[in-house]
Amino acid sequence: MAEATWVDPQVVARIAYRAWTADTPLRHPVYRGVLDDRDASAAQLPE
Repeated sequence: MAEATWVDPQVVARIAYRAWTADTPLRHPVYRGVLDDRDASAAQLPE
């Protein structure tokens, strides 16, 4: 596997999902679109 390249967020997307797994990946994620009215620097994971 190649080395990871870390980037800063540029856009915020709405993602629907069934559940979080124990190690944080999403179960059955579905892309719902870009949220143009949100600032990417304020994005965070839901609780």
